Amino acid sequence: KIGPILKKQYENKKCAEIYEFYLIDSMEGGDDVTLPTDTPRKELGKRINTGKDNGFSGNESITDEDPHFGWDIGTFYLNGYTREQFVSGSEEPIFLKTIGDRVTLWFNLKEDIECLNGKEKLSINEDKNGYDQYFGVEKTNFKHGTLIIQFTDFEGRVHEPVIYTDYLAASARVGADTKVELFEEGDYEVAKNETFLNDRSFGRTSLWLDPIVFGKYPSDVLEWMKENDFVPPLRDMSLIRSKLDFIGFNTYSGDYVTVKEGKTVPVTPAPSVPKTDMRWNVHPDCMYYGPKFLYERYSLPLVCTENGVALTEWKDLNGKILDYSRIDFLKRYLKSLSRAADEVPIQGYFQWSFIDNFEWAEGFSKKFGLVHVDYETGERTPKESANFYKSVIASNGENI
Repeated sequence: KIGPILKKQYENKKCAEIYEFYLIDSMEGGDDVTLPTDTPRKELGKRINTGKDNGFSGNESITDEDPHFGWDIGTFYLNGYTREQFVSGSEEPIFLKTIGDRVTLWFNLKEDIECLNGKEKLSINEDKNGYDQYFGVEKTNFKHGTLIIQFTDFEGRVHEPVIYTDYLAASARVGADTKVELFEEGDYEVAKNETFLNDRSFGRTSLWLDPIVFGKYPSDVLEWMKENDFVPPLRDMSLIRSKLDFIGFNTYSGDYVTVKEGKTVPVTPAPSVPKTDMRWNVHPDCMYYGPKFLYERYSLPLVCTENGVALTEWKDLNGKILDYSRIDFLKRYLKSLSRAADEVPIQGYFQWSFIDNFEWAEGFSKKFGLVHVDYETGERTPKESANFYKSVIASNGENI
């Protein structure tokens, strides 16, 4: 649990709190990151034997005859905060942070999961029917070690647990400090508000979806209508509101915003941010947070109805189109969508597009296709990305 330390110059600002954990490579560096050696540093949790057939929620004593006796799988610790304090009557610490602190959770894996306690025949097996009573996690494939994190925000609200399956095999390395960095709640809420509440565009999501799903316009839109002497006909909502089977969303890019005078405003991204031939930012995280935002607001299943990339490309001297940037784009975005699918109901994905196409505002100049089209002869040539996407389809999304 994280609480803010307010200073006079920040009294009118809401300090960012923890919202959600996400995984990044511990080798990444920079001036604004927290290092595993930074202090103060607090080791978290206690080591217990979880017992048998109780959803990892028990506490069963073991003896020195048990192969688990005398060692532990690893250690969690927290750093990047300013100081720690305890609330009267509670044994749980609160870690106080100042503006600019990067509170970070680390995990240090002490054991080789294929040779536990130095014994070649002792390993962590795949748990295909894992569940947890304490966190309310129903049966799922935990694979080789699952990390479950649940946090309480600064208002005392307990949030849904965040689940990382196959954590030990996929993310942790023996002897290394694996970073589980905190995504600030302030950042999350700013991005979410920009998606649904920005007043700069008639393309904002809530302007169109709120009437269909909820049968009403967003409150700020109604205020705007009133200020402009417009009252929507009462019968509108009876015609517009519908029972939807799912929400289809088209996602290509994400914008950068910040807060100024209480409102989100656009930020020009750094020159190093890659752009497509449409001059859109390559921003794979939008394929994770976009579906999350939609589901949190509308609670409906989701289908990605468009996602792809326009590139400048041509046939090489061997008659091939080696569009490796498109393959990289699709890998990044599909990985983000797969991450979202672990948390919200994603029912489908449609790649845009099968062949190079006619764009309404760009004509034939932008190449979105997995298949190249010679507009003079009509000849169609599968690009390298077509072979990649074929394997994605054949593996039902496993080969990304």
